[in-house]
Amino acid sequence: MKKVFVVNGSSNSDSVTQRIINNFLMDLKGKIKGIRVSSYRINNKMNFCQGCGLCFQGKRCSLDRKDEMRDIKNEMLESDIVIFATPTYFKCVSAQMKLFLDRITYMSHLYSCIGKTGIIIVTGSYNGVEETVQYLADFMIRLGLVNIKIIKYKRMSDTYEYIKNNIDKICKEISEYYSGKRKINISKESENIFYNTQLYYKIIPDCFEKRYWEKSKLLEADSLESYIVTYLTDK
Repeated sequence: MKKVFVVNGSSNSDSVTQRIINNFLMDLKGKIKGIRVSSYRINNKMNFCQGCGLCFQGKRCSLDRKDEMRDIKNEMLESDIVIFATPTYFKCVSAQMKLFLDRITYMSHLYSCIGKTGIIIVTGSYNGVEETVQYLADFMIRLGLVNIKIIKYKRMSDTYEYIKNNIDKICKEISEYYSGKRKINISKESENIFYNTQLYYKIIPDCFEKRYWEKSKLLEADSLESYIVTYLTDK
C-alpha cells in the first residue's frame, strides 16, 4: 500500500487549491490501487517556530507536545508521496504553509524525506505562481524528495481541461514509477545540492548533523541517485 501525505496551506476548506488536491488524489487512486491518504490543513492551533534551535541539535521540538505537529511530521516521514499545496500570496506560500515549513526546516539538513516522491500544487490568479513553485521545489530538493512533479494553476489563464490533462499525465508517470516501468527522476540541481551539502558535512567539525550523515551513510554515497538505489530501493 502506498501512503500519500498532503499538507494544504489554504485556510478555506473549499478552496481552488483543495479542489485540485481532490482531483489529483482521485486520479491517482484510479491508477494506483490501495492508496492511503493523510491530509492536513494547518490551523490556528499550530504554534509558530520559536527559533530555539533544539531541532538542529537533534533534540525534540518543545512545541511538538503542544500541538499536532509531531503526528503530522510522523505521517510525512512514513509516506511514499509527499504533496505540498498552497495558494500564492504575493509571490510566496501562504502563512499557514510557511508555518509548517518553518517547523520542519531542520529536516532539510538531514534529507529526512530522501527517496520519496514530491508533488507541488500551487494556485494563484497570475503573478507569483512561478516564484512560489521555485521556493517549494528548492525546499523539496533539500528534503531529498525526487520525481518532483509540479501542478500550477493560474486562474487568469489556465483552463480546467489543461489542469485535468496535467494531473492525468503526472499520475500516470507516478504509477509507472511505482510499477517499475519508469526510472527514478533526479534533476542535476538535486544532485548538485546533495554533493555540496555532503562536502560541507565532510569538512565541518563534529556536530549532530554530521553524525547523522555518517550514521545514515550519506557521506559515503557517490551521488543522491546511488544512495537511493543502494539503500532505499527495497523500502
